[in-house]
Amino acid sequence: MNLISSINIWERSQSLTGVCPQWKIDYLEIAKEKTKKYNRDISEIVGIKLPQPSIGLSFMNPKKVMASYDSLFQRIYLNSSKELLEYLFPENIDSTLIHELSHHLWRNTSRDTFITQLLTITKTACIWQEGFAEFLQTNFFSDFVPKGMSNGLSHNKIYVEGFNRLAYVVAFKDPKEVFQVPVKWKQFETEYQNYQKAIH
Repeated sequence: MNLISSINIWERSQSLTGVCPQWKIDYLEIAKEKTKKYNRDISEIVGIKLPQPSIGLSFMNPKKVMASYDSLFQRIYLNSSKELLEYLFPENIDSTLIHELSHHLWRNTSRDTFITQLLTITKTACIWQEGFAEFLQTNFFSDFVPKGMSNGLSHNKIYVEGFNRLAYVVAFKDPKEVFQVPVKWKQFETEYQNYQKAIH
């Protein structure tokens, strides 16, 4: 995701006035306030003061991508599609933001620099990153999602594979090791593969 492909919002939604309908700006304001709250809550749980990510609307995301996280600029993008925004609000926005903020947590706790993460990205790394976000969203941070709002698991294959790896970490190690995954995922991957060989 780059600056050309999106219109970004930092502190003032007025910069979108005249560019898109007011209801989209209103939704974005709601998402911004929720993001601030959840980022504070996550910071308290992990004991690290995370920087506040900015949030904006993406006009170039594929229709099936509801939201995304830009690691370089530490920004969350919501798809500007009317169909997807109406799907997100109100039922799915909380779980979606928590998922993206879990990527934000990974970005700020991994020992690798952003450039290193970018240059060494592999399918296995993606599996662990998405699994980390999915597991925290549906388990460790699930209490953040208001009662009655959606917080189900994704059926995406990469998400499922990643979730299973995080479940392995919790089952066979101290559950708090989940927060070490951004640092230790390569070690955990080796252990997970050895475990899979042993049971098959």
